[in-house]
Amino acid sequence: MIDDGVGLSIAIPTVIITKEAGDALRKAVLDAEENNKNPTNKKQFVVLLVDFEMDNPDNRVEYDIWYTSGDMAALNYIKSMKSYNEKLGKDALMTPHMVVRSCSYCIETDTDCRRYGNTMYCAGFTHNLEITGRDSLSLGVEELCVYDIYKDNNNAEKWWVFMQEVYNCKDQKFSQDCIEGIYDNLKIDRSMMLTCKYKEAEMVEREAENWMTSGIPYTPAIVINNKVFRGTLDAENVFKAICAGFNVTPSVCIPEEVRASGGFGGIGFTTILMIIVLVVLLNVVFIYLYLSLIHISEPTRPLYISYAVFCLKKKKKKK
Repeated sequence: MIDDGVGLSIAIPTVIITKEAGDALRKAVLDAEENNKNPTNKKQFVVLLVDFEMDNPDNRVEYDIWYTSGDMAALNYIKSMKSYNEKLGKDALMTPHMVVRSCSYCIETDTDCRRYGNTMYCAGFTHNLEITGRDSLSLGVEELCVYDIYKDNNNAEKWWVFMQEVYNCKDQKFSQDCIEGIYDNLKIDRSMMLTCKYKEAEMVEREAENWMTSGIPYTPAIVINNKVFRGTLDAENVFKAICAGFNVTPSVCIPEEVRASGGFGGIGFTTILMIIVLVVLLNVVFIYLYLSLIHISEPTRPLYISYAVFCLKKKKKKK
């Protein structure tokens, strides 16, 4: 492919289709518009479904959110993704990760880094941060601790709410006073948080190793079923990509237009399923009857019978 000068106008994700398919779509749209001009006609809509190529080993999608704490782009995305995660419910498992890198040349006075044990660790991408990288690491540890404590509670609902509250602390530069206020509002168990923070060095080291092996070149980033999502980081786009990771598509992933029409061509999904089951059962019955007839006919074939026909001729009387 070559750029004809309009390449910058192409957004990702973009779908390239054949001219024949494009003509068919254009015709469908024009036909629907013509039909809808008549108010007495039933409204027609054109729905285009595009599938993301995604591994779907089972019927639970696992996705990871990689971000740098204090990055407003990441906080905006997490805030917008909360409602979609609620729709997915137990069918999707989300795990947050903070972007951390080890640094062999960093020094103690570097405001983007902090020493854990014998190694200096720095926040991943600091150019969009509202705070120093050092404070970003501390905030990231607190965010991951909230997740670890409450991840089994209603699909980590408290973590999502906590992150929304962190977003509201942006004007206060994510100060510790603001974070402490979130603890009070959400009734977060401080003793459990303290126990979690005792493992801060272990947590940072683990996240740094995971980031180094992930191969992700940017942040914030989404990994769905071990595949990096490379489209526009929009909550709706990510939701569609997550839906593509299911073996069996849950109802929340079916577009509203399709659900409103009752399924494909106005036929409900339940009706389609019942028709399929009925056809299978009828085939089984027909096969059974056919085999039964063959089995019965074999031993009951009639034997050849010899018989004679006697004709009696009436004797004429003599006159």
